[in-house]
Amino acid sequence: MKKILFSIAAIAMLVGCGSKDDDTPPNGGNGTTTLTTQSDYLPTKKVKTITCKSIIVEIDYTGGAPAPSLESALEPSLNGQKFVAKTLNFAYEYDEKGRIKKITRKEEGKSDNVKTFIYGDSSVKITFPNEDTGGIENREVGLNAAGNMLGLGTYDSNQRLTKGSRGDFEWTNDNLTKISEKRNWRGKVTTVANQLSYNNNLNKNKFLLYNFEGDAVTSYAQYFDFQIGWIQGVAPKNLLQKMVLTEDGTVLNYTYNYTYTFDTDGFVKTINETRNARAGSNTGLGYFTDADYLTKLNTLITNIQNGTEKSKKYQLVSDKSDEKVFDIIIPIKVEKDKNGKTIDLIVNKVARHTFKLKTKNGTQVVDDIRIDISYNSDMTTTYQLNY
Repeated sequence: MKKILFSIAAIAMLVGCGSKDDDTPPNGGNGTTTLTTQSDYLPTKKVKTITCKSIIVEIDYTGGAPAPSLESALEPSLNGQKFVAKTLNFAYEYDEKGRIKKITRKEEGKSDNVKTFIYGDSSVKITFPNEDTGGIENREVGLNAAGNMLGLGTYDSNQRLTKGSRGDFEWTNDNLTKISEKRNWRGKVTTVANQLSYNNNLNKNKFLLYNFEGDAVTSYAQYFDFQIGWIQGVAPKNLLQKMVLTEDGTVLNYTYNYTYTFDTDGFVKTINETRNARAGSNTGLGYFTDADYLTKLNTLITNIQNGTEKSKKYQLVSDKSDEKVFDIIIPIKVEKDKNGKTIDLIVNKVARHTFKLKTKNGTQVVDDIRIDISYNSDMTTTYQLNY
């Protein structure tokens, strides 16, 4: 539930910066060609309940699990990760103008998690539980003249979010297609971006998924827990089909795919959300040169490519004159969650190798090698929407 908890922390931080100052809304429209009022941003059909079935990852941070090592880099080890099958139920209540006024999240073994929204002419008062302290937070968020919440980002003249707290938003053909952020880590500037693509189905539900963390891929579970209640400008025209995380244009191991079914009115009935996403934090083994490891690695790659090794995969990421990057992917089958429930999950341990190359005496040689270990899993979360 870390991502859901983060959404609560994010609203607590952001709405404190929101004011009741007005953004100039677009001229004309009245909901036909240009969106000008709150009702234009709301779905005409209201979802009442959503059931979410998912698998979450628990990481052992106590130090009891062995850390990834060079010796275990190519072995099928999970390093303290455990998996839990979860069912969440969300229920929604609406005010007389069709705005969400109450969200209730129910989770087995826990008290109900309740958020409320009370709208005034120029602001909305939001209450929500602080799951770190156990207390109740109260925030008042300003609304612009078009009825959109301030403090969540910057709106353009068409009332589309163009900048969040830590990212720039790009829109193409009425869809939000990119969220990017520049980062400076020890003097090296990189650009982390979420690349979003869409299917041809109209987004009648007005879903608007985006992230706060730059490298966090937002799921529908986070959206349905809180963000669905935020009135935050124009939603994408079509339904989200895929999100991919990149760093300086290189695809990272954070990918979400979405498929949908629909009711007779064209509203979403079910969602399948399949993610090849981080199941544990990356662990860098640092730069090294080790002749025994290189011999083992070369033998493994040769066996993968000639078909004698079928339990592991080799994948080239980039091949430049001074650097070569490739992954050794080790699928690990997890049949039971920590409570003994059958989950039949494949976790991919990814050992990313970065070879730095140089020319010595007219010959290209390996200067040093870096290995980064990450754990990614093709997990599917299902959502059932009821109206």
